Amino acid sequence: MKKSNVLKLSMLAVLSGASTAALADGAPTPDGTLTMYGVTLYGTLDAGIQYQSAGAAQSAYWGTGGSQEIIGKTSHSSEVNVGGSYLSQSLIGLKGQEDFGNDWSGVFKAEMQFNPWSGQLPDALKGMTLNNGKGVAQQSANADSSIAGQLFAGQANFGVSHKTLGTLTFGRHLGVLADGISKYDPMGGSQAFSPIGFSGTAAGGGDTEDKRLDSSVKYEVVAGGVHVAAQFQPTTATNPGTTSEFALGWQFPGGSVDAYYMQKSDAISVSALSAAQVTTLGAVATSGASIGQPLCTSPTAAVLNTATAQPACAALNKALAATITDNTTIGLMGQYTFNKQWKLSAGYEQIKYQNPSNF
Repeated sequence: MKKSNVLKLSMLAVLSGASTAALADGAPTPDGTLTMYGVTLYGTLDAGIQYQSAGAAQSAYWGTGGSQEIIGKTSHSSEVNVGGSYLSQSLIGLKGQEDFGNDWSGVFKAEMQFNPWSGQLPDALKGMTLNNGKGVAQQSANADSSIAGQLFAGQANFGVSHKTLGTLTFGRHLGVLADGISKYDPMGGSQAFSPIGFSGTAAGGGDTEDKRLDSSVKYEVVAGGVHVAAQFQPTTATNPGTTSEFALGWQFPGGSVDAYYMQKSDAISVSALSAAQVTTLGAVATSGASIGQPLCTSPTAAVLNTATAQPACAALNKALAATITDNTTIGLMGQYTFNKQWKLSAGYEQIKYQNPSNF
């Protein structure tokens, strides 16, 4: 993948609390950090100014900088804008840990993401529907994502943790493979500076919607230098296929290596509708000279029916083109730090796409 010529001035601010142990009794801390009774308020504000020689109009809803960081079909003009979430996604979160005794504790995490340049919750699906029926030269930045306007789009999970037996949590998580991409990508999965971090395909095992998994159970432990992680997402009303992810690795002085496996049934990848696809939505005029004719014939007609001054095709805001596949992913990633300052990172990932199981 190629990038346009870009210049970015970015400010990254991180808000975090002290260790939960320091405030388990609710006592104030000398440094004034935001932890009380084991609950920590934390956040990231990543904002900046961006110039692109080849980009797309900024989107208020897309979470990755607001514009096309990697050259694609919508990269049609030079762009200068105030953006953000270049190095790290802007968010506000709460996390907590409550000691139960005997090395057991209860844990939780909830993260609300936001776009600092628009104040909107990131909603990739809405950003794509706003481009339905438009030619690529008229489209704003848009792409599929696991973030679709949820209040807690980052992570929202709870569970139990043991100092030696590991952590078991339930809810919305980053996938095990996505954790590996963040750990081993030399650019830390940066959405603006890393092709891997921008695309989401590698972290989602073929489809970026599977980078984060709702209603999943996740287990992780490190014992004697051995790292084990597993995650499972069942079939639900909003998830047509199951997901299984596993990692097995070794941590040693100066580095680590991990092997990954992910199996996703009925993975869904979506995109904005073309002008030809818009006409297949089936809405027809019920009065006037165009009675019986499709109203979704162009972006203009789709927005407003001049005969009734009403939206001509409500389905336009609820439909996207979809590709459904069964995906199998294997990966091997490692890193090693020389002389405490030079880090070598390497990785291999193979994604196999097959026909879907249930469609």
